[in-house]
Amino acid sequence: MSGKMIGAYLDYGYAGSVSRSADLVVATYCAKGGPISFGSPVVLNDDGTVSAVPDGNGNPIIGLAVRRVMQPKSNLETGWFFENGDALDVLLRGAMTVPVKPGAVMKPLSKAYVEAESGALITDPEDAEGGVCEFPNAIFPTGLMDGNGMAELLLTARSA
Repeated sequence: MSGKMIGAYLDYGYAGSVSRSADLVVATYCAKGGPISFGSPVVLNDDGTVSAVPDGNGNPIIGLAVRRVMQPKSNLETGWFFENGDALDVLLRGAMTVPVKPGAVMKPLSKAYVEAESGALITDPEDAEGGVCEFPNAIFPTGLMDGNGMAELLLTARSA
């Protein structure tokens, strides 16, 4: 076996996996509501807990749910997730592999938005079904998506 691949693209990883670890900030919060899927945007609630987007309270998005090595909960509808009361690590600054809405048009350095109804990450507010929330300080640095709908999202500064 030669061990080389020329002109091939590998998958970017799993949802919620930190993709670059040189400059990141992660904090732990208590999950409220649920389910909160790995790699999904979360908001900080008034009581210091975090909830998935959409949450209906209008609080700003602060980061992304980090995939944890544990025995997570899962089902066919939402995949792997955290539920109410779980300790949840949140990426506040850094880069992570995240699922992107199927059919999203990716461009290098495009800003990230979140569909208000589904919580799906998108690059163009015109692609949203319903309302849209801006994800502050979040960009797709490469503008590339793998065959599994995963892309790298970079949080350039802390929002909380």
